[in-house]
Amino acid sequence: MKTSHETGFVADGFQRARVATESQIRKDIEREYASRIATASIIQRWRLKREMKKQIAERVARVAPPDALY
Repeated sequence: MKTSHETGFVADGFQRARVATESQIRKDIEREYASRIATASIIQRWRLKREMKKQIAERVARVAPPDALY
């Protein structure tokens, strides 16, 4: 039986790829939205945070697709 080292696959590859990229993507998006959040009302902030969460998920999925082989 081949080990993950021999096959090139990693048991938790998706999680590793996600963790490695998500924090940087989150920082980038928070920087992009900072001025809009600073002047937003409570409702607008709530909407912007939902939009940010969606953007983060989309960008992470592009970098670390869940259906890729790791």
